[in-house]
Amino acid sequence: MNSHISGGWAADRSIGYRKDIDGLRAVAVLMVLVFHFDLFGSRGGGFLGVDVFFVISGYLITSIVCRDIQAGEFRLSDFYVSRVRRLAPALFATLFLVMAAGLIFLFPSDLENLTKQVVAAQIYSSNIYYWRTINYFGLSAHSAYLLHTWSLAVEEQFYLIYPLGLTLAHRFGRVQAFVVVALILSFLLNLLFITTKPEATFYLLPTRAWELLIGALLAQTEGRLSLNRWADRLGAVGLFLIAGSFILLDRTYRFPGFAALMPTTGALLLLLAGKNKESLTSRGLSWGPLRYIGRISYPLYLVHWPLAVFLAQFLGETYRFGWRVAGFVGSFVLASAVYHLIEKPVRRSATAPSKLSIGSIYIGGLLASLLVCGIVIACQGLPQRFPSHAVALAAFAADRPPPMPECEHQNGTLPSAVCIIGSQSVVPTWLVYGDSHAWAARAAVELWLRRSGQSAFFMFQHSCPPIRGVHLYHDNDACFAFNESAFALLEREPNIKNVLLISIWRQPMKDLTISSDVPPTPKTSQEIFARQIKASLENMVSMNKHVFIWEPIPTATSNVPQALARIAAGRFNPDTAISERRYRREFSFFFDAENANSALISGIFSPAKVLCHEVCDIQIDGKPAFFDNNHIAASGAGFWADRLSEQIRP
Repeated sequence: MNSHISGGWAADRSIGYRKDIDGLRAVAVLMVLVFHFDLFGSRGGGFLGVDVFFVISGYLITSIVCRDIQAGEFRLSDFYVSRVRRLAPALFATLFLVMAAGLIFLFPSDLENLTKQVVAAQIYSSNIYYWRTINYFGLSAHSAYLLHTWSLAVEEQFYLIYPLGLTLAHRFGRVQAFVVVALILSFLLNLLFITTKPEATFYLLPTRAWELLIGALLAQTEGRLSLNRWADRLGAVGLFLIAGSFILLDRTYRFPGFAALMPTTGALLLLLAGKNKESLTSRGLSWGPLRYIGRISYPLYLVHWPLAVFLAQFLGETYRFGWRVAGFVGSFVLASAVYHLIEKPVRRSATAPSKLSIGSIYIGGLLASLLVCGIVIACQGLPQRFPSHAVALAAFAADRPPPMPECEHQNGTLPSAVCIIGSQSVVPTWLVYGDSHAWAARAAVELWLRRSGQSAFFMFQHSCPPIRGVHLYHDNDACFAFNESAFALLEREPNIKNVLLISIWRQPMKDLTISSDVPPTPKTSQEIFARQIKASLENMVSMNKHVFIWEPIPTATSNVPQALARIAAGRFNPDTAISERRYRREFSFFFDAENANSALISGIFSPAKVLCHEVCDIQIDGKPAFFDNNHIAASGAGFWADRLSEQIRP
């Protein structure tokens, strides 16, 4: 999202200063901050400010490079040095602050993870790192302290390649053709992979370059456009498109895809309208406070996300609106300090250092920071900073089962012999299936089955409740297909007599819909759940199956190993355990449906009977019950197998 990095001092020198572009940067960064601090709820497309920045960046960089090429003044070495001088100071400052906070507050495994993220940010490969490790809109995103630097990596990779292409295209007089062809190819790649490889499409340069190239195309063609009398109308449409993307689009869409055309076209029209400095949008975007936010937008973008992540982690459930506003305001304070004390003095230094000096300083700083990161990783996160028992508790965050892709539902496939759990010498008479909580409970269920000499087919899909006929919004019918596969297995395998459904059962609160294209609401979601759980149970009973249900886990309010470790280390920690009354209230829709269909259910396993006695325990025999805030820890498999034996007789 750091497209403003392309303007700055270089734009002043090469293409003249446009006040409205600073204002547009401000709009973009405010969209992102409002989204990341969740100031208006989880819906909304504030993250699309990144796409606006991409367009600005492509426009400014193309203007700068092409004018220098035409004047015979362009040198790749000068260009790369200018990028270093513009980007490095604020980035180094932010990474220093984040590492300092990590050294003070984070337990060893989290500090190691942070250190790896710092290395990725330093070498501009964050987009590749997070593509391989995380979902931008997923729960794990809140443990990625530098997730936002993925967009900085995309831009730097673009800057590394694009000027070379422009230089070669200029030699053959085909600059515009080069930009158009690259834009079309990138956009088509985006459409081709948006469904089959959504994470790669979101994070990687080949499927994101078209957004920068939209701005590049404008820079190539604006000289031949005379649209002054249309400026107000173009600007109004541009603002409408950006505002519409902020209000109408949300995280359930696959991005970039076609959806990204809305904010990028809006940014394009505003840039075009801004050529007429008297247009209404140009004057509005040139408003002083907006221009200031635009000037500090790079450090503002850099500092806001780590601040939001640290606040969310340490405040837990108390991280409510007031704290979010405080984080929002605090980001401006930090960004202003970085801008005025570090970025601006370096950019406007009266004595411009030589290219060799800048390169040497940058490489020296990079090597020094990489050395520090290497020491942290080699020392396994410096556990000496905390009491040993606190470190041991924090380590339970890794107390989880290994990934099991062979048992995860893929493209309508049915589980194979690899996914038979329990006693391997007998024919499976059970189907155990559900969401990620089935994955977390697999070892316990397998031990429980083995003790009684039985076996089961096992299959799971993250975030998908085991209910036939339900959809999740914009999941490309993956959850629907998963449940259809499970029921196809029941019909195909007459030896299966028993079904165990395991889920967090939280999705029905607000996520279920009649079609993946229809947005859900809490009311309709719970109505669909009540209807479809009844239909699913009736369907299974009609096939002579006995149905057993694993009830919802009493979830904690924050990561349990971290919370217990902070308490052991004498650090502040908000209440993590919830009351049984709250648990019953939150899942009342589930228990109502369970009671209404009790005649169809052969047995129930209740984690609440095990954990809840007015307050729901988060420890078992002095160890964390969960490896996060709701998935049972792998080391507790024996304990849970015993509880299963007490409540269900297979």
